[in-house]
Amino acid sequence: MKRHQKIDMAITGMTCSACSASIERTLKELSNVRNVVVNLPAEKATIEFNKIPDKSDLDDIIKTIFDNGYGVFKEQTSLSIKGMSCSSCSQNIERELNKIFGILKVSVNLSSEKAFVEYIPTIISLKDIAQIISELGYEAFFIEEGFRDKEAKRREVEILSLKRDVLISVTMSLPLMVISMIYIHPISNPIIQFLLATPVQFYCGRRFHRAAFSSLRHKSFNMNSLITIGTFSAYLFSSFVIVLGNLFPTKLLSSHVYFETSATIITFLLIGKYLEAKAKSKTYDAIKKLYTLQAKDALVIRDGKEETISIDKVLVGDILIIKPGDNIPVDGEIIEGFSSINESLFTGEAIPIDKKKGDKVYSGTINYTGTFKMIAQKVGKETSLANIIRLVEEAQGTKAPIQKLADKISGIFVPTVIVIALFVFVIWFIIDGVTMALTSFIAVLIIACPCALGLATPTAIMVSSGRGAEKGLLIRDASSLELCHKIDIIAIDKTGTLTTGRLQVVEIEPLGKRQYNYKELLQISSSAEKYSEHPIAKALFEKAVKDEVVFLNTTNFFARPGGGLSATVNYKGEKLNILIGNLSLMESEGIDTAFAEKRLNDSANKAFTPVLIAINNALEGFFSVSDSIKEEAKDVLSVLKEMGIDVIILSGDHRQTVSAIAKMVNVDKYYAELRPDEKALTIRQIKQSNKIVAMVGDGINDAPALAEAHVGISMGSGSDIALEASDVTIYKDNLWALVEIIKLGKETMKTIKQNLFWAFIYNIVGIPVASGFLTIFGGPALNPMIASAAMALSSVSVVSNSLRLKGKI
Repeated sequence: MKRHQKIDMAITGMTCSACSASIERTLKELSNVRNVVVNLPAEKATIEFNKIPDKSDLDDIIKTIFDNGYGVFKEQTSLSIKGMSCSSCSQNIERELNKIFGILKVSVNLSSEKAFVEYIPTIISLKDIAQIISELGYEAFFIEEGFRDKEAKRREVEILSLKRDVLISVTMSLPLMVISMIYIHPISNPIIQFLLATPVQFYCGRRFHRAAFSSLRHKSFNMNSLITIGTFSAYLFSSFVIVLGNLFPTKLLSSHVYFETSATIITFLLIGKYLEAKAKSKTYDAIKKLYTLQAKDALVIRDGKEETISIDKVLVGDILIIKPGDNIPVDGEIIEGFSSINESLFTGEAIPIDKKKGDKVYSGTINYTGTFKMIAQKVGKETSLANIIRLVEEAQGTKAPIQKLADKISGIFVPTVIVIALFVFVIWFIIDGVTMALTSFIAVLIIACPCALGLATPTAIMVSSGRGAEKGLLIRDASSLELCHKIDIIAIDKTGTLTTGRLQVVEIEPLGKRQYNYKELLQISSSAEKYSEHPIAKALFEKAVKDEVVFLNTTNFFARPGGGLSATVNYKGEKLNILIGNLSLMESEGIDTAFAEKRLNDSANKAFTPVLIAINNALEGFFSVSDSIKEEAKDVLSVLKEMGIDVIILSGDHRQTVSAIAKMVNVDKYYAELRPDEKALTIRQIKQSNKIVAMVGDGINDAPALAEAHVGISMGSGSDIALEASDVTIYKDNLWALVEIIKLGKETMKTIKQNLFWAFIYNIVGIPVASGFLTIFGGPALNPMIASAAMALSSVSVVSNSLRLKGKI
């Protein structure tokens, strides 16, 4: 792709001319930058270079912009790639794309036949990326609206094409094998074999040869290279024997031909590819099920009339009518009517949940009984179902760290095998002549095709991430899944994670000198809390609504994550400065709480959470909330301990409250009264013991700890920030999912190790046998036809072993 000395980049986060000036100044300090012009209204930087820039220049620019506190607009895209046959293909695409200026990150998955690319759209376009892949000898398809159906159809066509080629190849190869064992007239026999083998070699084997020659043009080798070299060696040698046999019949008629070898190799490989394609299609079952949950149409009310429109035309704010049996098309809120809805996609439970006006409903869930109206709040790619599908596909497209070893080996494997095969040919040609030399040469090439090695990890990741999605477990990437089986310590948040999160205000007690009564304290505190999204604030708000409190005018609201809030409330003409939160917050603000210590401890010892209320810098009272422990919490934590995992509780709550909860669930170690940054610091300190640490939480105050942990696990009912910071999302509100995700990780890694073991052993054992080395000691030799059958079987067995995960988890 042609590169220029001037590029444009979209900059995010600029707010004023000082921002643009800062970016211009710092970018101009870079060695290869000649000039920079930052357009603030257009949020764009035009950068001129002294010489053609390379990727290191781009990295420096992005880092400089980030260090200044701004961002570079990037896009991520998925492409479907046709024509890959082994890990060498996927590595070749990754390697070449990573060289391209403007592309930041690439991950190519052989099993799913997809590439995930992060790039800067002002530098390189999707069309450019597809063109690069095309020049490498593969076909790239953009994943866009309607693509899923096209992709499914393409896979069906591919399977049918393989089936047709298998039938043709078998039809030609079977009589060819019979004829090769029957001595007819010395001249006609090889010619008949030639006529039968030629269609198999050139037509049925075209997919292998085309890919091989394409990779050769780019000076790389892959599985197809081995197949093409091996089969053409047999085919061309045999053709050579026929030609010279006619010219010099007395000298070459006794030479053996190997048409049945080339044809049978291609036949077995095609059978293997066909079975592999059929098996691989089953790894998409989970994704297919998710797509079936997506409604195609929606019934909307526009201009007072009902009309059915395509799902992609639904807009935020549209009013939709949902009838019994409908799949809910978008995320939104019920504004009229009620029903029971199957939310098993998120909860893992098929029991329908009753919904009424004001309740949230989500795309992909199924309406059971009633008809209701809803307002669309999230549509298209923003819906819950779309996000789940995106996360699953991204997870399936990532690579586990364990795959790096396989990739490194695969990268040098094919050239090494070719060298070994040539060495074997030369040795046997000297020792035993052309027959043994050629058969051993071909057998080594065919037996060593690294298909199984390339499929070992991605097929297992695809099946497990898909199976996880079916159970309401979303894994962000393969690395997180691999770490799940190594977890030593689980740090778990209390409120909303160990407990139900359904808080209730159980007491309100005035304490201060101004002697506010119960109702006044409730009115003032609930008015201050009414803008907060915190569960405690919601509990107080619900209490106030139930007691028919008249809310006061509130200004200067400020949330303090992990601590509480401050606000100004207009009460009887007086502006009151309100501070609501835990004991640590009060002490940090210099508010005296000593006189209330005994009363607060009494509340905390009952496993209540006391929340202090300060008015104009003086403690005037507190209210306590109660949160019941989840029914399964004690049993789940007991099972985790039996699995050898230590459990600790991290909470921002009062020490006495956390202590009481810890005793109820038999947890010995806990940390209380932690701010969000202190939770993250605690995780960091635990990690220093060289233990793999997982953090489980659901709130904004858990986000730093989730990001700090080796594995961040968020409960799906939690905040968007917590979900974004996590590596694993549990969409069902049940702690047994923690056990499931660990078992998922263990079974997945067990399967990957099995796959890699057999793939490596297969080649370690197969190559010496194929080379004929064992015949020196009276051992067996390996016919190339048997080698091709074994090679095909190895790929099928790896995919089949990965599919066994479905029944284990």
